[in-house]
Amino acid sequence: MERRERWELRRGAGATRLLRYAGLALALTACSGDDSAASGDTTGTSTGGPTTSTTGIETDSTTGPTTTATGTDSDTGTTDDSSTESTTDVTTTTTTTTGESESATAPTTGFDPVCGDGVVDDGEACDDGINDGSYGGCAPDCSALAANCGDANVDDGDGEVCDDGVNDGGYEGCNADCLSLAAYCGDGIIDDVEACDGDALGDNTCESEGFDGGELSCGDCALNTESCFKLDGASQANAGLSCKQINDDGYADGDGIYWIDANGGGTEDAVEVFCDMTTDGGGWTALAANGEIEGPETTAADDCYPLISDDGDAGCGSPDDLLSDFTVDGSQQAGIAWQHLMAIAYSDQGYSEKLAYFAIDFGLEAATTEERLAGTAFAPPGLNTTYGKIACTGAGDIVHFTKAGTYNSSASYIANGKGTVFGHSTVNNMTTSSRRTFGFTDRRHTPPGQTGIGIDDYQDGWSCGDSWGPKEVKGGRMVVLVR
Repeated sequence: MERRERWELRRGAGATRLLRYAGLALALTACSGDDSAASGDTTGTSTGGPTTSTTGIETDSTTGPTTTATGTDSDTGTTDDSSTESTTDVTTTTTTTTGESESATAPTTGFDPVCGDGVVDDGEACDDGINDGSYGGCAPDCSALAANCGDANVDDGDGEVCDDGVNDGGYEGCNADCLSLAAYCGDGIIDDVEACDGDALGDNTCESEGFDGGELSCGDCALNTESCFKLDGASQANAGLSCKQINDDGYADGDGIYWIDANGGGTEDAVEVFCDMTTDGGGWTALAANGEIEGPETTAADDCYPLISDDGDAGCGSPDDLLSDFTVDGSQQAGIAWQHLMAIAYSDQGYSEKLAYFAIDFGLEAATTEERLAGTAFAPPGLNTTYGKIACTGAGDIVHFTKAGTYNSSASYIANGKGTVFGHSTVNNMTTSSRRTFGFTDRRHTPPGQTGIGIDDYQDGWSCGDSWGPKEVKGGRMVVLVR
């Protein structure tokens, strides 16, 4: 039965009750009128029998049990012959006169309370006049409400979606009509108490949460940053792009080992590098180090050549302590853009004891993929070395760079493409007799007899020969860094 129909029935029941009360009133009035017409004025003396006085009904007074109107003086036993009308509803009262008197009391409504009269009487939980136990109504015996919105039971057969017994529309609760859920985690809408909801992230991103990138997600209406990353170089998963980027973004924590992923191929091939985070403001990435000076390698297969090269097979060794040979993977080298190059000779105590240096400023960002570069010498501010600048006596500063494996057409000293050349020259291509070259490698293949290690001066007649200085660092450890 629909809720509207049930309401109509209850309204009809109420109207029926009103008619019943109206009929009763008419009947009582009619009786009262008949008695008054037959009575007239009567004067007599009470015999002491019971006398009943009914308020609101005109009657005549006789000897013995006498019915009188309001205003009868019953103390003297004399009945007033006047009639008095009362507007009071049908009410029975008892007035005691001289002699015996009887007292009688009737219900105030004139009817006994019943389940179904539409009035919630004492002992009843409800009474809607129908009491058919239908949804939102009353049980047949008026002892309990029928299923309804608010009984904390989801009556899905009556269309309820929820019912928490409160139904105030509070978070994760039920709306007042029990026909819909209130806001909850999982509704796809970001509510006041939620940071996100499902795919709804609002304006939140990995970057807004303090990360450098990645994919933000939502779990239990809270932001999940597990797939976000920082380019801080602290781990392979958070590999930086270069030592400069790590330093510029404020992640640097002194000189040491950091992870970088410069080739954009994902962190699966990220590599560890040594970063100088102090010299001239920091941000220098070590591309290669000639850190092993115990003795010359005997065959090319044994060698880890320290190279500045984009050759994919160039990577070898480990930068852990800079006391062994290493070269950063060529594809990673190729991904680093740099403007400055710095070569540092250092002692067997490690990089912290710097002996000599040379540095080149190429003006614009260069790349390892370029075969030749020319710039100007510069002195990195704050760099402190024991012996100062590496140079060729009378030839000036080192201002050229030639990539490993590219300059071998007119000279055999870079045979097999194993070598990185720096030098001074009056022309950029470094192919004339005026050049002064400085080789950076762990082994010279040719000419025969040149078995020195460390800083390699390539005494081939076109170079500076033994005039390279300072002589104190010749044959020592050396690392090349870029920024």
